[in-house]
Order: sequence, then C-alpha cells, then structure tokens
Amino acid sequence: MDFLAHLVGTVVLLSVRSWIDISLVGEQHRKQRKMLNPVFSIAHMREMVPIFYQVAYRLRDAMQKRTKDGAREIDLLLWMSRTALELIGQSGIGYSFDSLEEDVATHPYSRVVKKLAPVSFKLIFPRTYLLAPLVKIGTPKLRRAILNWLPFKTLHQLRDIVDTMHETSVKILDSKKKALMEGDEAVERQVGRGKDILSILLRANMNASDDDKLSDEEVLAQLSTLIFAAMDTTSGALSRILHLLSIHQDVQSKLREEITEARKQKGGDLPYDELVSLPYLDAICRETLRLYPPVSVVQRTTRQDVVLPLSNPIRGVDGKEITEIPIPNNTNVIVGIMASNRNPELWGPDSYEWKPERWLKPLPETLISAHLPGIYSNLMTFLGGGRACIGFKFSQLEMKVVLSVLIESFRFSAPSDKNIVWQMNGIATPTTDDNKGKGGKNRRRGKNENDDDKRELVFREDGQEYAQVIKMLGNGRLEAQCFDGEKRLAHIRGKMRKKVWINQGDIVLLSLRDFQDDKADVIVKYTADEARNLKAYGELPENAKINETDTFGEEDGECTFEFGDEGEVDIDDI
Repeated sequence: MDFLAHLVGTVVLLSVRSWIDISLVGEQHRKQRKMLNPVFSIAHMREMVPIFYQVAYRLRDAMQKRTKDGAREIDLLLWMSRTALELIGQSGIGYSFDSLEEDVATHPYSRVVKKLAPVSFKLIFPRTYLLAPLVKIGTPKLRRAILNWLPFKTLHQLRDIVDTMHETSVKILDSKKKALMEGDEAVERQVGRGKDILSILLRANMNASDDDKLSDEEVLAQLSTLIFAAMDTTSGALSRILHLLSIHQDVQSKLREEITEARKQKGGDLPYDELVSLPYLDAICRETLRLYPPVSVVQRTTRQDVVLPLSNPIRGVDGKEITEIPIPNNTNVIVGIMASNRNPELWGPDSYEWKPERWLKPLPETLISAHLPGIYSNLMTFLGGGRACIGFKFSQLEMKVVLSVLIESFRFSAPSDKNIVWQMNGIATPTTDDNKGKGGKNRRRGKNENDDDKRELVFREDGQEYAQVIKMLGNGRLEAQCFDGEKRLAHIRGKMRKKVWINQGDIVLLSLRDFQDDKADVIVKYTADEARNLKAYGELPENAKINETDTFGEEDGECTFEFGDEGEVDIDDI
C-alpha cells in the first residue's frame, strides 16, 4: 500500500486538511505541480548548497563533541533524522527546528514528526476498514467530536501529532507572508534569507494568475507534506549508506580519498556542479538507492481502462501465452520498486549485491533496452511520469553534502556486538537486538559511577507512558502512577530485572498493553539526570519529584526490591 496515501487519508479523517491530496488529478494536480517545479530546479539547487553545508557542519560539530575522547557509539538514525528535518526546515521553509547541539531535539515539531510514520502505520487497517466512513459524516467539527469520542489511543496520538504540525505550519506561513509584505529587509532577516522553497513559492503565488494561484490551505498542504516526505526517506537513505560504508571499509576509504582530493583542489566546500559530479560518491548513492530504496512498494490507481504489455510473455493455467494484461479503471496496482531495482533479468546475476562499481562502467544492455519509466538512473526508486518524486534532486544534494562533510571528518565502523536489522514499516528503518550491545560482564555500572558513555535520552513513543514508582511489590512487579493520570501494575521483564535496581519514587517508562489498560511493562528506568532532562523538555509535569538516588545492579545479581504487604495487591496475571 502507498504509505503516503494512507497517511494523507488518515489526516483527512482527523479533520486537518493541510496536506497535499496526492490523489488529485487533472487541472488541480497540474496547477500544484506547475507552482512547485521551479523551486526544485538545478538553478535553485545551486543556491541551496551553502545552506546545506551550514547544517552539515553543525552536525559534524555535534558528532565531534561526542567523540572528542575517542571512538563512541552513536545512534546515526537519530542524528540523520534531526539533520534531514533541519535541512528541509532551513532550505525548504526558511525555519530552524533544531540547533543540533543538544542530545535530543527540543522543538515540539521535531519531537512529534519522528512519531508520525510509525503511529500512522499502525492505523492502516483500522482506517481502511473501520474509520473510512467517518470522512463522509457531517462537518469537520462533528467528525472531530466523533474522533475524540472513539476509544483508540493510537488515533488520539496521531490527532495530537497532526495538530502540532498543523499549528506550527500555520505560524511559519503567517510569518513568511508578513515578511514578504514588509519587503526585502524583513525577508533577509529570516532563516534562508528568502531563498528557501516556501518564500519562492509564496512570491510566485503572489504573481500568479487567478487560475494558477494556490490558496493558503493549498500552500499549507505543500509545506506539511513536503516536510514529511523529505525527512524520513532521506534520513533512512543516509543511515543506510553510512551503515554500508561501516561494513565495507575499503569503499569508505576510497570515497574519503575522492572527497579529500576534490576539496583540496577546490580549496574548501565543493559547489553544486563539482559535488554532484564526484563519480564514486555518485556511484555509492545510486547503488544504495537501487538495492535499498527507502520505500519498497507503492500503490497506484488506474484512472481509465488500460492494457499493460508484458516484456516477457507468460503462460496461463490454460496453456495459452499471455503478452498483455487488461486493467480496468479504478484498479489498485502495486508497484514493486525494490523488485524492479533488483531484477536479475535486467541487472544481471549480481543484482542482489551492493556493488558501487557497477555505475562506473556501462550499464547492462538488458536494462537499457527495458526502457524503465523511472526518472532517476533507470531506477524506480523515485518513480516516474507525472507523479514522480518532484524533490529527488533535492534529496540527492542533501545526501551528498552530508556525506562529503562526515566522511572526511570521521571513520565509521559497525558495532561488533549488535545485529542491525532493517525493517519495512512503510519506510525502511534500522533496528538493533536489544539483548546485545549492553556491555556484558565487562561493563557494569555502580551506584556512584559517572560514566562518560551516556546513553541517548529515551522519549515516550506511541503505546508508552512515563510513570513514577509508588510501591515495589516483589518478584519483578511494581505499582506505578502514570503521568496520564492512570495507576497501573507493571512487570520488570528480561535482563532489566537483574541489571537495574528500581526504587520507590523512580521515574520509569512503561510499555502499555493493548487489551489491559491497567497493566504495563517497564522498559526504561531513568537516572536522576535523565529525569531532570525530561522535565526540562516538558515531558514530565513541573511538580514531578525526582529521586536523586541512581542504582544499577550487577548483571549476575538479583535486584533488591521493597516488598509490599503480602496479599495487598494481586497481580499474578501480569
């Protein structure tokens, strides 16, 4: 299923319509596409390069700060996501979301946008089969009232995420319009100095004919959807490239030599034309996007009866040869992006191997003669035709600027004690085995140990809730007061029971159970410093009291708990 189509449909259900309706056809689609085409031109990309470098250097400085004492494990997906948002923020809408200085993002928009994809993906089936009729009921106000009444926590979380994004977008748009009305001096004072996509779009819209002019709602739609589309896919692609380079050290070294030599000859940052022309950097980006497209399948719907010719005839169950397939109007068609990019009949027997060198020589004739409709390098990664990804050059430039800065500054290596697995959740996302990489017996934290290797601060996600421990009940169980107002019985599972001492008053993160609202599982115990940071970021209420005693158990030892009175609380069913 087309994930973006699902997302937009869900947002419409939430009565917030400031998203591009990607099902638009005919004149409406032409009008929006016509307005956006100039801002993604090569001429405009050249002007974006200094902004991209500025953000990339802030990322480099943040990573240097965290590795000043030597090699350190860093969550690259987290940093690539924050960087991608800041890149589209500054160059796309002339707004800075993230200084990239703190360990975590502090802007409300930054914190909710990363939750948008995973939360929305959980609603694919409810939206399709349960919520679809809601969009036909009454006014948006009535639909919102019904939505608020429905007992779906995930739906309410998505509502809050979309509301935050919408409110932020409205403020940004109003600020931009005000600056444009005040004149060039006001525009120059803003982030992007009027060269960002939104400023250019607004200027073009002011000068457009009445037929081509976009409404404020349509401009907001461009803003919200472009941010989402540019963030997760680009950050995922960058993370994938860095993961592959950490595995293939020879490729990383060769790329570093190419970048270093090019920068040396140019005397600094590479302008657009020189950067996009680096052959090995380009080959690495192309090969990664071929073998590992961020989105592996999309859905399209036919608008008329069509006949799909087959490049290779097939034989039906009746023995007859089939050379084409008739597809009726309004039929959903699944486009296999990854399947096309990896087809051995087109790419050869090594089509499932990551080989950047394949792009440094002529491509197979079987691929050229296939005449694939993709707009980028005979690939379907960015699709093709009138609905191809309009920002594919923008995405390419982002990746190459960030890689050129990071590869020259750092050497990346894969962790030896973690198994990184990429999961398809609408958009490909890396995950690690939580039971590995915790340090084992060679790394035990004591009560007063001040470890420089601090973990990243963990924020509440969909299906989770912050809580404060009220009472320890024994056998790895406790009673907790959640900050959503509910009191829950929780279970400490797995190795956490042996490694972490949890006391009354500690702040913890609970994973809620789908069909047992009064029960949960402890997944994180926050240190006093982490709890204070959560409070500073507004995650915890101001009146939350922090337990100043941090305790961590030995890996092979049992935790010591405060036991409640026997029979006081029965949670044997947890």
